[in-house]
Amino acid sequence: MNWNKVHKDARRALEAVASHHNIAISVKGGTYSGTNLRFSAEFAVIRDGVVMDKRAQAFNNHCHEFGISPNAFGKEITLNWKGYDDEFRIVGIRTRSVKAPIALIRVRDGQSFHWHASGVKQALASGDETKMAVKAIQIDLNPADLL
Repeated sequence: MNWNKVHKDARRALEAVASHHNIAISVKGGTYSGTNLRFSAEFAVIRDGVVMDKRAQAFNNHCHEFGISPNAFGKEITLNWKGYDDEFRIVGIRTRSVKAPIALIRVRDGQSFHWHASGVKQALASGDETKMAVKAIQIDLNPADLL
């Protein structure tokens, strides 16, 4: 039995079901032996362009524990990743993570990241003020001139 082909066919079939019902699907992992194939699939509602998976639901339930407002869900923030500022969208909380519980997606390529809550809080608090200061340095102006 070619389990890789079965897995691909099953994934395509599940994606068709998700598309028909206008929901998202996430197929993860997969193990097989000579007689069986196992993988997990999660279906989720799409709200305002964001997949409302278990991380998104956890954000609504637990964001206050990290001092973050529920309104921060889906917001884009600027964080410094490997020496470069990048835009990220807040997409959830990983409840079992201690070090980096905030789930993010990098805007430019959709790659998933996890960040520590204090860094996300700081980025949310600084908001546009940080962006203005960065622009001021780049074009050699006073931040007050940008207002």
